[in-house]
Amino acid sequence: MNIYYSSLTRGYSVKRAIEWAEKNKVSYSLIPYRKMKQTDIIKILSMTDSGFEDILSRQGDALAIQKIMNKSLDEIKTIELANFLLENTRFLKNLLLVDDKNLQIGFSEENIREFVPQHIRKIERSRIKENFRTL
Repeated sequence: MNIYYSSLTRGYSVKRAIEWAEKNKVSYSLIPYRKMKQTDIIKILSMTDSGFEDILSRQGDALAIQKIMNKSLDEIKTIELANFLLENTRFLKNLLLVDDKNLQIGFSEENIREFVPQHIRKIERSRIKENFRTL
């Protein structure tokens, strides 16, 4: 799992993601936004429902970016906007968790379990069922 984060605000959410990964024995890499590559942003975008707007930190950021670039989002090429975000990471959400199949924007205790390998989740479910039967 890659933990992408803003190095300026490496805060509580990042700490919680690291603690969760260590507790659940999920290997992770910490990657500050300033070390992200264009391919990282493109991969993340391919996993979103609504594209760039899903990873922008605030609702008004899309309008701010359009003003700065002097174009509407529809006119800006994906590569161009990805490069802009790499140079202006303040527009990105504070935390993005990514693996081959999953993307989580921000930290959510409920959703982060998607990063536990399926075979481990099956083992945990079996243990829970077994404990339930012994009650």
